[in-house]
Amino acid sequence: MASQFGVRAGTGRCHQFWKAFEECMDTTTTGTECRLIREDYIECLHHKKEFARAAQVEAARELKASGGGDDHGHGH
Repeated sequence: MASQFGVRAGTGRCHQFWKAFEECMDTTTTGTECRLIREDYIECLHHKKEFARAAQVEAARELKASGGGDDHGHGH
């Protein structure tokens, strides 16, 4: 659960996602409807999708820099 308090005072960065998830769970019986909201909360905490995407972009950039990328004649 996300604390309401941030590291340097104020509201924590993921608190809004936690509140949305909590409200969703309070209004549903099974909780399966809250899956996407939960994913947003987990992503806010750990940034796994963000880091994976950044790694993909960097790998593509390195591939292109090494001459392995094919730009299909577009030149940009």
